[in-house]
Amino acid sequence: MIEKRILDPIKQEAHLTVDGHAVTICFSPDYNPTLASLVKETLIDSFLRRNGIGADEFKSELAVGQQVN
Repeated sequence: MIEKRILDPIKQEAHLTVDGHAVTICFSPDYNPTLASLVKETLIDSFLRRNGIGADEFKSELAVGQQVN
């Protein structure tokens, strides 16, 4: 849960407190598809781990034919 947010449009940063942890997000003026993919995969991995879904369980569901976007 996000507890606190501060947006700094001059530095293009967002400062958040998530579950008691300080998080700083810095935005680049240039789009980097590799980095965007890495961030997406990291967020999905974090969600799966937090909700007790292991990689083996997730892969077995994919093998059965479920599609993940």
